[in-house]
Amino acid sequence: MLVWKPEDIQFDRSEVLRYLGYGSNAAKVGVRIRKMVEQEMDTARTLIAPRGYFRIVDAAPLREWEYFSDAERVAFGVATIGEALETRVKALFAAGEGTRGVLLDAAGSAAAEAVTDLVNREVWRWAKRMGYRTTRRFSPGYGTWSVEGQELVFQHLRDRKVEQLGVTLTPSLLMVPLKSVSFAIKLGRQSMREVNKGRCVSCALEENCPFRGRDDVCRKASGERV
Repeated sequence: MLVWKPEDIQFDRSEVLRYLGYGSNAAKVGVRIRKMVEQEMDTARTLIAPRGYFRIVDAAPLREWEYFSDAERVAFGVATIGEALETRVKALFAAGEGTRGVLLDAAGSAAAEAVTDLVNREVWRWAKRMGYRTTRRFSPGYGTWSVEGQELVFQHLRDRKVEQLGVTLTPSLLMVPLKSVSFAIKLGRQSMREVNKGRCVSCALEENCPFRGRDDVCRKASGERV
């Protein structure tokens, strides 16, 4: 299991604003909202417990899935910030502080994605050491991979380390804690087809997605190789 300190997680105001739906209009956000976002980002750092896990498996048994037909190995992974932040969000809404609740929730989403980036980076490092190429990561429920892919991911992550991680999958395929991200990355000696192509036109979320960037390029995909 991979564990980080809250201060190790790098997420910024622009990412939080993206989750709030501002996108390319972030520059027009008022001073009051910006200040509140900064405050809730500070609060988020006191509530997150960043951790993750990945497992590398042989791709041969997965060849029946179109997405993995050209891979030699597959990395399945999950990242989370824990439950404390979502518990605070619920408390804020219950207390009638909906605005703070929405802002804190967005900060939590940005933090969860930042933790996923770190797990992703560990997969790249492992692949580089072993002489593999990698694809961009892709997650169930995004792009063309249906949410039913969650079952496949968790089927390969069911071991003691995932139990220690504290992330579970409900019968409706939601992860608990909610601020968790699951993904797959293909590995191989040769070039492989990208599932996450990085273009909004190839994604089912094209019309309503916080990752949609300028020129219809997916921020989630294009910004990962850092």
